[in-house]
Amino acid sequence: MHFYLLFIYLYWLLAFAVHRLIFLTINVGSIVPQELEFWGLLNSFVQGLKLDTAMAAYTTVIAWFFVLVSLPFPKSKARTAANVVTSVLLLAVTFLAVADALLYPEWKTKINSLALSSLQRPSEVWKVTAASQFFLGLGLAVGVSVLLIFGLYRHQKRLPFQETHISLNVALLLVLWPAILGVTARGGIKAIPINVSRVYFSKNAVLNDAATNTAWFFLLDLSHNGKFLSGENPFQSMSREEARHTLQKLREPAQRRPQPVSILRNRRPNLVFIVLESWSADLVEELGGEPGITPNFSALAHEGLLFTRFYANGNRSQQGIASIFSGFPALPVVTITENPGKSQTLPRFAATFGALGYETDFFYGGQLEYGNIKAFLLNNGFRLITEDDDLPQLPQGSMGAPDGVVAPVYAEHLNTRPKPFLSAFFTLSSHAPYDFPGRENCTRQGREAAYVCSATYSDAALGKFFASVRKEPWFANTLFVLVADHSHSSYRPRENWQPGYRRIPLLLWGGALRPEFRGRLWDRVGSQVDLTTTLLHQMKLESSAYPWGNDLFDKNAPSYAYYEIGRGVGWVTDRGELVYDQENDRILYNSFPLEQRDEAQKQAQAYLQSVVDYYLEARPGESWQLTGH
Repeated sequence: MHFYLLFIYLYWLLAFAVHRLIFLTINVGSIVPQELEFWGLLNSFVQGLKLDTAMAAYTTVIAWFFVLVSLPFPKSKARTAANVVTSVLLLAVTFLAVADALLYPEWKTKINSLALSSLQRPSEVWKVTAASQFFLGLGLAVGVSVLLIFGLYRHQKRLPFQETHISLNVALLLVLWPAILGVTARGGIKAIPINVSRVYFSKNAVLNDAATNTAWFFLLDLSHNGKFLSGENPFQSMSREEARHTLQKLREPAQRRPQPVSILRNRRPNLVFIVLESWSADLVEELGGEPGITPNFSALAHEGLLFTRFYANGNRSQQGIASIFSGFPALPVVTITENPGKSQTLPRFAATFGALGYETDFFYGGQLEYGNIKAFLLNNGFRLITEDDDLPQLPQGSMGAPDGVVAPVYAEHLNTRPKPFLSAFFTLSSHAPYDFPGRENCTRQGREAAYVCSATYSDAALGKFFASVRKEPWFANTLFVLVADHSHSSYRPRENWQPGYRRIPLLLWGGALRPEFRGRLWDRVGSQVDLTTTLLHQMKLESSAYPWGNDLFDKNAPSYAYYEIGRGVGWVTDRGELVYDQENDRILYNSFPLEQRDEAQKQAQAYLQSVVDYYLEARPGESWQLTGH
């Protein structure tokens, strides 16, 4: 029985390799010539094994189950039942893989749950599918399925299948196989389970998608979008036209606004993002926090431009990263980075600068597989990704290398980068479980003591980092953007839906900042989605691809911040704050004057509804604007 289960597992790996070969054969023309090389194609098979082995573990569980439940019966029946179920799965997965390969040139993403919603309208599917393509796909899927199923039945007959009922073999079947399959399905024993980021290896999306197991991708997409498969927006509270009109009225036509103030000494500075893990505004004295928690950040604030009313769109790192680098608001229920088919529709901030000749890179001391962030960053246009596996010489904690040892390496890394560059450093040590060096010396007591001490540790690491880089010749033409990915529960008791909880620091600092803006506070309401629009305007670049963002330096532009609360929305403007629980139709908090409350609620709901509309409708290669799709 053990040889049989091992055979089934290995046979699934063979089937997935065949599916990948079909995908590459059909889509090889989509790979740019300079990246179309033997090693790149081979690497898609090598890297793809990571997800293949995990998916094969899930499918082998079916065979294991039939072997297990058939212990009291003749073993030939167990094998027959397992073969039948495996054959059905091979047939379904092969049809899925062939459809994926044929649809990819048009969809530019792997097959996802949109395919199921499309099947609800078969006449439309037939209209957009050429008859030749349909019959080619059908013939290919049937032919490959027949070959795989024939091979399964032919070769499995040669394997021994012990007839002993109570023996060491049975004990191993009950204990060893579940453990092996469980660990393999999880992708190993790392802190973060395997996901699509683990197989991304190339700047070419086709090679990355070839490496991604089709069945895994489809099931992942299905699990994240099950609630939206009908194509209906669960947060719809008004007609689509009314929602769009409400937002248009709020935002005003861009052409009516004057040019924003210029804060940069020139239009093409180096850009360095310091993404602060879980930093709440409560950590910063200048934002109303207790003195002494982040003294180095405070010192920088006295030399930079600090935003006092800035908010996180979501409450997870993957939400914040997407907001910062694609100007896309956080979604309730689902996360767009964890759905590669959807995240590929987002604008690519790093790629915009890459096209201008900027070198682009992202640096992190931990694993970027969490939330599928690595795949998002590669799609966004970051050409060089550095994470914990690339820093084996550094001491590692449970989450990765601590900020105190990574920051000096990052400083040296910046010194080697060709100019101009767009670079990002994601801090780590202020993430649970806070196993930063010297934690035993934390004397703080009370609520979130370890978190606050971790922020002090990260702040000290950043202090040394900035003391070093400010001496470098490239510093004079560099703008540093220090912004949190999201907030965190602090020493101040707040619910996570409250506006005060979602407030985070944003600081612009560095040699590229004009002297008259150094040491100033900026009190306009804004959020992470405004960063892309604001920076692009400062550099006199087009921002129409970012319909959600406002220019924080255009005083005539609207001033507001949106954030999701799971099943509702938070809304902050210059006039007040409102939090609405849409699932239970109740206002959790409101500080707007009573005569303005209904208007604020409508704006918040229109924004939330439109964000989900984007998620449901946007497809790679198509533009989506607030005025229509």
